[in-house]
Amino acid sequence: MRFNQLLCGPEWSHLSPIVKGKLPILVSAFYGDGMLTKVAAAKPVGAKLLVRLPRPAGAIPKLLPNDPRKLLSFAKKNPGVEIFVHPRIHAKIFASEGQALIGSANLSTTGFSGAHEASLLTKDAKTVAALRTEAEKFIKTAYPASILYLERLVQAIDAGKASVQPTPDAAAGAAVAFAGQVGNPPFESFVAWLAGQNSALAKEVHSRCSGKKHNVSGHAYSAYHGLSVLFRGDPTWARSLIGQNWQGGRVVTGLDRIRSFVSQNPGLIKNKRRGSWENSYLPTSLGGPAKRSGGAGIGLIKRMMVLLPEYLKSVHLI
Repeated sequence: MRFNQLLCGPEWSHLSPIVKGKLPILVSAFYGDGMLTKVAAAKPVGAKLLVRLPRPAGAIPKLLPNDPRKLLSFAKKNPGVEIFVHPRIHAKIFASEGQALIGSANLSTTGFSGAHEASLLTKDAKTVAALRTEAEKFIKTAYPASILYLERLVQAIDAGKASVQPTPDAAAGAAVAFAGQVGNPPFESFVAWLAGQNSALAKEVHSRCSGKKHNVSGHAYSAYHGLSVLFRGDPTWARSLIGQNWQGGRVVTGLDRIRSFVSQNPGLIKNKRRGSWENSYLPTSLGGPAKRSGGAGIGLIKRMMVLLPEYLKSVHLI
């Protein structure tokens, strides 16, 4: 086999040409809502998608490896994509007729975030054909996933008979639990650090954190503690955000991680001023109820995604 490139940190830009290519086959143990959205936006033609979920004819386990609600939404909006499931699939192969990727990255925002994973990219015709053959073998041993089947899984979740295990998109795991147990530095320490920074961005966030602008110190308090736990659980990703444009692609892509983290860790961040993070000021796009709006919405979150990692690095927490 011949490969063109070793990708230490594959990104969506590497996967996108495959999804948009001819007859793409996507085999992945896990998936995330953010990446499914990107796949849908690419409008794949003749695509096949294989992921890990239980056999349609079998009993529904109490713990599901993926969230069927996300897949159900995707399936309804993309009827042209053939979806298959297998309870033990672990491979990650993405292949169109022109190129292919194989490696450790799942079909998730975390997997294609530019960190943590390694993939081999090939455009060699024989190698692409061989990988497509292997992917088709997995498809042949899998089970077609109908809308009715996915709805049955969702009903089991709604009835409390099944739940979803944390996925790679949570960007959390044991490290997040550790961060939550140890606790974050006091909010006031972050505010003091901001006061000593000279950038216009730091001054803007400082004015918000100190309540001098729009009276949103409560908003910023929630955002600080929520993001700190998330960043401490994934320090490599957090450090990659330092120096980024707060409106840039890497920051925007990171919002998918926040939404997934919030939805899978309800009530984790308790705000002594406003209750838990997701029940105070987070908009629905970040996993909140949008009961309120303001500084802890997307604008402040994006700004803090650039500044907060720098602060946490300065105090040796990432």
